[in-house]
Amino acid sequence: MVVRLGSLSSAVGLRTRTDAPYAELDLGRIVGVLWQFLQRHREHLWIASILLVAGLAHGINMYNLPYFENDEGTYMSQAWSVLAQGQLAPYTYWYDHAPLGWIQIAGWTFITGGITSFGPSIYSGRVLMLLMQIGSTLMVYAITRRVSGSIFAASFAALAFCLSAWGTYYHRRILLDNIATFWMLLSIVLLLSPRLTLRKVWLSATALAVSVLSKELTIFLVPVLAYLVFNRSHPGQRAFAVATWSAIVVNIISLYALMAILKGELLPAGTLWFENSHPHTSLLGALQYQGARGKDGGILNGKSAFWEFMYHWVRSDPLLVVGGLVASALSILRWRWNRLVAIMGLVTVSLVAFLGRSGEVLGFYLVPLLPIFAINIGISLAFIVACLRRAAVFMAPRRRLFQSVVALSASGVLALLGVPGVLAGYHSTELSFASNPLQLWTSVQAQAQVQAIDWVRTHLQPNKCVIVDDFMWTDLVDGFNNAPKFTCLHWYWKVDRDKAIEGPVFHDRWQTVDYIVATEQLVGDTKLQRRNLTVVYAALLHSVVIKHFDTGGWPIDILKVDKGPKPIAAFVTAGTPAHGRPALSPATQNSVTNWHPSATGPSSTGFGSSMPQALALARSQLAIADQQTAGSAGYKPADAAVPPKAEIKPADSAMPPRVGLHSSQSSKHSK
Repeated sequence: MVVRLGSLSSAVGLRTRTDAPYAELDLGRIVGVLWQFLQRHREHLWIASILLVAGLAHGINMYNLPYFENDEGTYMSQAWSVLAQGQLAPYTYWYDHAPLGWIQIAGWTFITGGITSFGPSIYSGRVLMLLMQIGSTLMVYAITRRVSGSIFAASFAALAFCLSAWGTYYHRRILLDNIATFWMLLSIVLLLSPRLTLRKVWLSATALAVSVLSKELTIFLVPVLAYLVFNRSHPGQRAFAVATWSAIVVNIISLYALMAILKGELLPAGTLWFENSHPHTSLLGALQYQGARGKDGGILNGKSAFWEFMYHWVRSDPLLVVGGLVASALSILRWRWNRLVAIMGLVTVSLVAFLGRSGEVLGFYLVPLLPIFAINIGISLAFIVACLRRAAVFMAPRRRLFQSVVALSASGVLALLGVPGVLAGYHSTELSFASNPLQLWTSVQAQAQVQAIDWVRTHLQPNKCVIVDDFMWTDLVDGFNNAPKFTCLHWYWKVDRDKAIEGPVFHDRWQTVDYIVATEQLVGDTKLQRRNLTVVYAALLHSVVIKHFDTGGWPIDILKVDKGPKPIAAFVTAGTPAHGRPALSPATQNSVTNWHPSATGPSSTGFGSSMPQALALARSQLAIADQQTAGSAGYKPADAAVPPKAEIKPADSAMPPRVGLHSSQSSKHSK
């Protein structure tokens, strides 16, 4: 077949007839050129298709599921504060985490035109998480490909990682763990470069330091990656490479301590006689508090939070968790024959050591382990296929077709065996997906929160004092797009726990509160910390619902505080308000469960069968506990006062410690 195409022929570099207005072009030749292009770039095109799958699996419906979690709002408000206020947080910054994670979010919002350029502020952060997920998938492929040499192994690892139901649920959230994981993988990728130069070594050190300053848990990888530098460096440069890599990591991380020193907040108040003894936050005090949280024996105690969460993780993602642990053990056993493979197994051990350290463990702490599990699974599968191929070579040394068939068959069988492991996550009761395996892409759970933001902005006066969950704080305080700017709207944890707020703003009196935007998390935390969130606690007991939102699993109640002397929510049983007045919406009253303040998922452990809500039962238990305590010595009834604040022991609670402004700080507050 012959067609006449002038410009096309010149574009593909074919000869044309100069004596004719059109060139005669053979389509067979075009097909040949395209085939050569595909042959040269087939792996790149394959990688692009994997990244497309990762982007679609993560990006479709990411605004609607999961619900907007408290921490997401906290990090977005802190990113907003970096740009709008020039501070690390809008409330008192108490060194709960190093600030580089939300500084990166702030940079992202700056280059994309503002924190609400995609809609509500959390939308912007979730777009950044999407980009980091795609980048992490690419690096999982690259690491597995480099260590195993197998396209099949790299593809399996990348797809298992990006299609994990549990992973997708948490990767969509604005978590410091997701940011730290991205930089951790980049550090490893740089060290696995085919030609490792000192520049790449130093860039790897910088990437790991950024990871640590985004979320401190990856500091456990420093010894293992230092050995990777030693293993991969040229023998003549090993000592220098390890020394400079370590120096860069330590020096960048030490900037965090330097910041605290320059602010006079390294040591707790009164530690040194010459230091300002005015109460202030401190880096070492925060580290001491964080280190004391959740002490329970760790990996050595069969009833610890580590093993409790491990049970849920195994049920939520059996392929990556069980397969990853087994594959990591196999990788370490290959130490004598392949040090690079063994190091990947040691990376798993380092991160598991963090989880089993006898400290606080939360559901999303598994995030950095997921890509490492996937990498080790891919490496082990490549080893199994290689062993089968060697067996085929031994049985039929001159039959290459037979050898190829064995290798391809083994790869196909192993890939098919992984499918049930992936699908198990989409039917997991732990993630509430059993009733609808497609919930990740069909649920509109978070739309209730978007509706609540719009309703508050439209119906409440900006000068009213409102207590909120942090997911909506940024959208209502800044006044984007000429929206009203709320001047007395505060996150519930800060109402009683930040001295710059509880005294000057609320005067330690619940009567100063006008409205509460109640979520399961707000009411559940107040239930467990009622002696320390006393203003929030009393305001809840004196409130009635004026608006209810629920689009599928995370309802929002707008409560108006009744300034009358008697509590409205003095329940005898759940859903039975005293005085014959309504307390909670019927939909909320029918939802009954328990809550834990450290939960980040649907139930007390971060998981649940249907994500039922705790508002009705929590408020009834607040009132019942109030009545039970009424007979104890020194207690004042709720209609006259609230229970006295108890001393917080860090090991007993996941709540942030009470903090106050340093005397040198301005009246603006940082969280």
